[in-house]
Amino acid sequence: MQEQIQAQSSLNNQLKAQRGQTPRKVPLKESNWPTPEDLNTPAGGQAYAYAINDDSRIAVKATFTPGGPFHAFNTSAVPADLAIESNDIGTMGGTASEGLDMHELKGTVDRSQLSTGYWRAFLPPISAPNLGNSAIYEICGLPGVTRSDWSSAAYGVNKFGQVVGYAQDQGLTNRAVLYSDQTGVTTDLNDITLDGGQTPAGLGWTLTSAQAIDDAGVIVGSGIISGRNTAWIAWILYPKCQD
Repeated sequence: MQEQIQAQSSLNNQLKAQRGQTPRKVPLKESNWPTPEDLNTPAGGQAYAYAINDDSRIAVKATFTPGGPFHAFNTSAVPADLAIESNDIGTMGGTASEGLDMHELKGTVDRSQLSTGYWRAFLPPISAPNLGNSAIYEICGLPGVTRSDWSSAAYGVNKFGQVVGYAQDQGLTNRAVLYSDQTGVTTDLNDITLDGGQTPAGLGWTLTSAQAIDDAGVIVGSGIISGRNTAWIAWILYPKCQD
């Protein structure tokens, strides 16, 4: 944890201490939690919940037949029994899919196998009942990638349809990315211009995965930085300061 905090501070300092904030340790405090409720599972008997949004819909992956593959699914608000209140969103033509985050205005994100077996990130609109057994909701890859055997995943989405995750480049190296459903463009976060005119790559960072984005555009993820022996280091990117 200390290494992550130091790395986070290093990046923020290099980014001209955007927003004037300095990372700090936050002590954990005990809380009185209510007794957990068993939400049951679909017919397959396995379910993993990864996110809950403001109206208490849940993004999950589960098996829908005994021994079957995992499928992403979501729920209506405040589900009580996943055996009868789960919406299997299927796949993009492959065998399996996963759901990691959900926004009540924008939909569910994560990844699905295509018919070719490769994993690709998806963002179906909140009105879509499923992935359509095709790549219609696939998030596009990085510009310049001409091969077809690359993979990607989406890990977070905000109310503006900004999605973060990773996508492989032409060399099949994982790169942290930002996608916008307004522009339809996937951007390599290593190459974005920061305050001061530099890029994360120019500062010695390789951002390999973006894990979450909030409605203010703050992104967190993991990566490596030159000169460090640590393989994985946490980082935070703040939106550029506006004059």
